[in-house]
Amino acid sequence: MVERDPKAVWVVPQPARLGIKSGNGRRTVHTPDLLVLDKDDEVTIWNARSSERQDDKFLAQSRAAEAACHEVGWRYDVFPGHSRAKKYNLRWLAAYRRPMPWHAAAKPALVEICGRSAPTVGHVLDTDHGSGHLMSALWHYVWRGELAVDLDRAVRRSTPISWVGEPTHA
Repeated sequence: MVERDPKAVWVVPQPARLGIKSGNGRRTVHTPDLLVLDKDDEVTIWNARSSERQDDKFLAQSRAAEAACHEVGWRYDVFPGHSRAKKYNLRWLAAYRRPMPWHAAAKPALVEICGRSAPTVGHVLDTDHGSGHLMSALWHYVWRGELAVDLDRAVRRSTPISWVGEPTHA
């Protein structure tokens, strides 16, 4: 999801090792999962751990990481994961993250389809005529966040699509 965030300008995996002293004086090391710098020069340190795996050790490490972030004016957050459908939809969409020369040319057709009553993925499939260019553009604009699709559900022909805001040039 961070790759799709238009505010994120820099992402660093496992950016640091934090030495953490526990209440009993023992020292442990914790490595957060991500550092994200956004367009406003705000830094967020992320840990990714599903809710069911957030045990006492992880929670202690999170509190220590959050305190360290606070000391330097950074934000801290824990990402608990996505639904199964969203995880697989994002994996699919990642193949379409790079713009292709035909995407801009396909955009007017997508805008026209989205102007119809109750537009769906099926409408795009029916308009594509087998070339794949329109479908490729659909997935690319969904990746970019310009076209909205409910990623928490399996994408089917009947899945509704819509533009997020006013369509702009590719």
